[in-house]
Amino acid sequence: MLHTAPYNSVEIKSNANPDVFAPFGSRNVCGDDQFVGRGKPHPDIFLIAARKGLGLQETLEGDSLRSRIREPGAHADGTFLGGESEVLVFEDALVSWRTMNNKLTQPGVQAAKAAGMKGMQKPVSR
Repeated sequence: MLHTAPYNSVEIKSNANPDVFAPFGSRNVCGDDQFVGRGKPHPDIFLIAARKGLGLQETLEGDSLRSRIREPGAHADGTFLGGESEVLVFEDALVSWRTMNNKLTQPGVQAAKAAGMKGMQKPVSR
């Protein structure tokens, strides 16, 4: 499971919701992990999660997809290996901002698109 929150915050959430977090076991990427460089709207955290196989079964097909995900980092921005388009990101963050042309955008969905992945914003219920 991918979280941009720091690990201690994720630990509190997982202890409060064990049924939700149990299927992921220790397969988590958190925003304060040392290997996560740039935050959203940069694609790094999604690329790291995909390369680690989060959301994939341990199969030859899963291994094949992981090998077709580009490395994170500014040096690889705009390049793709082909596997990125097979990843679907569900973004649940409530944060959004206005672009220069006054459109609302969500940094998580923007990061997914920058990674070459399909991004979907989870509807917010009020």
